[in-house]
Amino acid sequence: MEGIKIGGFEEKNEKIRDQENYEHTKFEVFNLLQKFIEEGTRKIGSGLSAEVHYYGEGETVCVKIISDKTLDPTRKINSSIEEADFQEKAFYLIEDVEGVIVPKPYFEYEFKNETEDTTEELNVMCMERLSAVSLEEVLDYKKDLPTSFNLEYFFNNLKKGIERLHENNIHHRDLRPGNVMVDLETGNPCIIDFGLSVESVGEDDPYKDFGVDGVKVYPSDESEMRKLRQLMMKFISEKNKS
Repeated sequence: MEGIKIGGFEEKNEKIRDQENYEHTKFEVFNLLQKFIEEGTRKIGSGLSAEVHYYGEGETVCVKIISDKTLDPTRKINSSIEEADFQEKAFYLIEDVEGVIVPKPYFEYEFKNETEDTTEELNVMCMERLSAVSLEEVLDYKKDLPTSFNLEYFFNNLKKGIERLHENNIHHRDLRPGNVMVDLETGNPCIIDFGLSVESVGEDDPYKDFGVDGVKVYPSDESEMRKLRQLMMKFISEKNKS
């Protein structure tokens, strides 16, 4: 499907990873994008430069809309296709790691809106929608911690999943509370948002980006997991006292 135009944006690139889900959802996704451009739509969450939306209750897919207008210009944000490449690799690498979940990406589109004065980019990624809550939602008291949650089980499995990625030279680099979720049924950790992920090469430090404005340093995945564990231990302790 070529030459798609939505609200002034014209399709420039596409990548289809799951033909069945693409055929099932493509028109709903394009309708959602149209509504997003015109008036906004139902939002699940947001990050540095993206918002995640869904178009109907009970749907098993969600849509991540990535803008080039990042809130932190010092960070290099992956495009939808770059991000989904990392997410797809992580999905298959972690598939046989018991107790860890990564949502499967289905397809991506890259759009541009070019005028005489400006060029605006809009990247779209359609992926599996998880039945889960983020640690951020729990810590902010917006959602309840699932009864299936077990601290030791959760963080041991999260550590196994991240170690598998590191063994294959993939570093997430953004394991904040909003990007780690708890599966509602099993209590398993879910790793989302590969927008800052990189693949390490040789002896290069994967937690440093070198640019014209200097060096951007990211906290390691290991340090972020320790921080998450401490936050959840404190949260559970305080909740047990109340």
